[in-house]
Amino acid sequence: NIQFFIRNHVKGIFEQGSYEKGGGGEFAELRAYVLSKLLWNPESDVDTAIDEFLTGYYGMAATPLRQYIDMLHDKVEREHIHTGIYDPPTSDYLSKDLIEQAAALFDRAEMLADDEEILHRVHVARLPIRYVQLSAMPQDVPNRQELIDQFFADVQAEGITALWEGRSLEKSKQMMEEGSVFVHA
Repeated sequence: NIQFFIRNHVKGIFEQGSYEKGGGGEFAELRAYVLSKLLWNPESDVDTAIDEFLTGYYGMAATPLRQYIDMLHDKVEREHIHTGIYDPPTSDYLSKDLIEQAAALFDRAEMLADDEEILHRVHVARLPIRYVQLSAMPQDVPNRQELIDQFFADVQAEGITALWEGRSLEKSKQMMEEGSVFVHA
């Protein structure tokens, strides 16, 4: 969007990312890196910046993560989907097929992780996929509660305090356990 704003003679810009205490927004570090590059030089190549960050931050695991980003990008572009900040994890564009492909790419990234720190970063990057999987999981799956408990333990271990703007972690967990439809309220 920064390049669009420049082409349209915008005089000032304010960018915002993952503001909740503890962060946790999907690829928040990548987003901050790309935004800083574009704010410094609006003519920077976005794809180059993405590749630089992924390679520097995820090492050998970068390629499947880039494939995941491209897969999601290509889907919303091809199908003219306009995502928003309050899209629920049950949104149509997050289809079962797409999430299965994403999980396979994250499995590959975990296998390629150079060391424990990189593996940890991949696990954190995978949290949004796990969230979508759990949100769509039928309530009668035998180990569902165990998977929910582990997910929220992992989220809390990262210091993430919210999954939705204005909603506590406890409320998000309760809604997931109840199988409630995730909508912004």
